[in-house]
Amino acid sequence: MRQLLLCFLFFVLFTACNRNKDPEPAKEIAGIVGKWKMLEMQYMRGDSIIIQPGDMEDVPNNEFSIRFDGVMLSEGYGSCCPITEFKVNGVLFEIKPVRQVPVNPNCAYVDCMMCPDVAITQVGDQMTIAWCNGITGKYVRVR
Repeated sequence: MRQLLLCFLFFVLFTACNRNKDPEPAKEIAGIVGKWKMLEMQYMRGDSIIIQPGDMEDVPNNEFSIRFDGVMLSEGYGSCCPITEFKVNGVLFEIKPVRQVPVNPNCAYVDCMMCPDVAITQVGDQMTIAWCNGITGKYVRVR
């Protein structure tokens, strides 16, 4: 009886430890899951391309993470204007949050413009995100 009880306790302990672990990401986004830091941001002003370094103080959200389900988080919060899908290296991925997305209290002051066309290109530890409004961000993985 005692051995049965010990086996049961070990089973409960080992299965309880695995519950807090994030599920494996879908293969389409496995390469982009993790924490990223902005290297630079590019956008058009008139007929000029403006390149702004990512370490400038007036660049908001220069670090963010992509969760196992594709949700983008900045400072632990979900985006005020969340996207529902993006293309990663040409492959469409629909974001379906598996866990609750923490809401930033400052989002109450944001007027969102939907961005249906987001393209992510990732090679190794570098990533580029092209947004529908003409802004392109270049990022490097944070280890």
